[in-house]
Amino acid sequence: MDNKLINQKRAIGDWSLVAEITGKTREACREAWKRKTGNAYTEVREVLIKVIENRESFLKQFTESNS
Repeated sequence: MDNKLINQKRAIGDWSLVAEITGKTREACREAWKRKTGNAYTEVREVLIKVIENRESFLKQFTESNS
């Protein structure tokens, strides 16, 4: 998943989840994302991708089971 797609799929609350998972503050996660370099950016990016993928999977399962 490229960064443009991540930005399009990001939702309200994602930074809070990423912060909780990584042990960083929401602001630190956003700043790492803006810098686009370093270990913090890599960690934030990987966790953000997982958050997005898990949300999409949950929504898909939920809508399929309620159809």
